[in-house]
Amino acid sequence: MEILASNKKQMIALHDEPDIISKLPDSIIGYILSYLPTKYAVRTSVLSKEWESKWTHITNLSIEDAMSEQTRENRQRFVNFVNRVLQNLSSKKIHTFNLHLSRLFSRKENQCYSLPEWILSTLNLEVENLCVEYITNKRYNLSISLLPCTSLVHLELNIYCNLILYSSNCFRNLKIMKLSKIRFVGDRLSNQDVVLNFPALKLFYAKYCSWSNVKSIIIEAPLLEKVSLVFQSEDNNEPWSPTFKVLSMNLKTFYYIGNLVEDIILSNPFSVVHAWVNVNRSAKACKFLQQFRGVSFLKLSSTTIQGLRRDEVYASTLPMFQSLIHLALELSSSFPYEDVLMNLLDKTPILKNLEIAFDFDRPDKNIVMPKNLPYCFLSSLKDATISTYNCCANSLSLTKYILEHTKVMEKLTIKVPVSKKGQVRKELQIPNALNPTILQVEKIAKYQLACYLYSFHFPLII
Repeated sequence: MEILASNKKQMIALHDEPDIISKLPDSIIGYILSYLPTKYAVRTSVLSKEWESKWTHITNLSIEDAMSEQTRENRQRFVNFVNRVLQNLSSKKIHTFNLHLSRLFSRKENQCYSLPEWILSTLNLEVENLCVEYITNKRYNLSISLLPCTSLVHLELNIYCNLILYSSNCFRNLKIMKLSKIRFVGDRLSNQDVVLNFPALKLFYAKYCSWSNVKSIIIEAPLLEKVSLVFQSEDNNEPWSPTFKVLSMNLKTFYYIGNLVEDIILSNPFSVVHAWVNVNRSAKACKFLQQFRGVSFLKLSSTTIQGLRRDEVYASTLPMFQSLIHLALELSSSFPYEDVLMNLLDKTPILKNLEIAFDFDRPDKNIVMPKNLPYCFLSSLKDATISTYNCCANSLSLTKYILEHTKVMEKLTIKVPVSKKGQVRKELQIPNALNPTILQVEKIAKYQLACYLYSFHFPLII
């Protein structure tokens, strides 16, 4: 009884204490509520009459369409909720608008066409960070106009839609731009040049994007440091022929995945330090690599190696990589790669680190390497790593060749499954007791190699 009485007194005391939070300025309360998902911030309106409009002062909006049951009523309720939030905000500016749509809209219904209006509303509210993600494999007839906007700092659109570009767009403060599944469309004029001016842009990312009514896209971004282009369309009927120009004197990192149907032009190729190239067996691969003559790190997929072999004159046109220190290659045992490998090594006079990963193909044949050694074998190559899962004769022959012909090698590591270590020791004549100083055998799991091979095809962009 004494405990119950004590608890009752505490509850009465708490009830009698003044409501300090409610007396805070609306801007402070809005700032606090901005850390909550928007639906929870709006629910604070039922606390009391005084709190009915407190949520309207939030500056960060985080909205998603998660619902227990996909009914027309629920979908309409969600659309009404978003409209209510955007129409009743008291803040003249918002910091962030995150909209995540998973499976809400139906092609037969018109709710999806509210999306352009929502984006326009946030732009009118001078939003700084705009992120819209629509997880669907359907292409809707949505059109979004990307008008010049000075408030945007971070723009991220992952949605099937038409993005209307105007012949000269300026985004003065935009630093990060990530676009996925976008169809770039020119404004009425056919085959026009679209110039996008980004004085502050540092990262540009485009994935599964296509072009319509555009002759060339020119990105003017003097501070641009990273570019990632994934130009493998999910729709084979999309046009893929514009010229893509990047005008930046500060570009350091460049990722490319695609078929090289379009022309990629860099204004200052010698500024690029890191390059990942995954060309889908295109004979234009050699011409494309000429733009990365100044890189210190280069990563090439097996399909890029195959593309080089399709170019009959690649050996004479392959550029000299005078600054290349680290070379990473994905090799496929299913086709001859020896000549391409040696030509690449011939063009890397100061190479120090070599990484080679074999895919999961397993033709059992030895390779025939040329007798002429690349210069880096004699002077600079000190560290090499070969990763293989099947331990075919192909990969072991290459390991032997590198071990026997490099003159300044300090460490050569071959990564194989645990079950294959005995076979590798026998093939390479390594004592079981202790590895030699130079050659080391390390274990690698299948998923680890799979993840590493994946990095050749889909490098991560942060």
